[in-house]
Amino acid sequence: MNIEFMFNNIRDIGLIYSKEEKHNEDWGGNITSYQYLGTDYCGSIVTQLKSHFSEIKGYKYHGQTVRIAHEDYEIETTSEKYSLSFTIDTFEDKTQAQLLIILSSPSGVDKYDIFLEKFKVFLKEMLLKDWNVCTWIIDEQSEYLGMELYPLIFKTEIEPPPAGSRWIRLAAGSRWIRLAAGSRLKHGDSLRLTCL
Repeated sequence: MNIEFMFNNIRDIGLIYSKEEKHNEDWGGNITSYQYLGTDYCGSIVTQLKSHFSEIKGYKYHGQTVRIAHEDYEIETTSEKYSLSFTIDTFEDKTQAQLLIILSSPSGVDKYDIFLEKFKVFLKEMLLKDWNVCTWIIDEQSEYLGMELYPLIFKTEIEPPPAGSRWIRLAAGSRWIRLAAGSRLKHGDSLRLTCL
């Protein structure tokens, strides 16, 4: 199952980049250099996850696999292995940042993964301390749960009216509509009800 969510507008850009200005004696003027700190930031998140969840036995850092600022981890629990990746993008001279998280679980759709549910919610709550906005993009686990629950909710909503209708017919007989509507029925409607 795949879960993908994105965080926008980091509160402190210093968590993922450091900026340093130095005077260049050869050319004159200042040179601005940026140092990427995202690897340490993502590593601290994974360390916090490991300390919070007793189910996590360990994790492996696979490095920046797809491109720079794309951090890949494998989280191992007592029963499953999860893939967790962070992608950090910056815009407008690093005053705005975006963090895309993809969490993949080997669980099939026939099994609801309770750990995955706790994991994604805790991760979101933890990161909202550093970021202003969280947007859920894909949540296959919730989609599956919704598909399972919809027929039950639909059945619960639809069944009471026929049951109520049967009860009213038994209690009031076939004239229950006239009793309920009273004088609001038009003459034509009243004639149609005489066949009940």
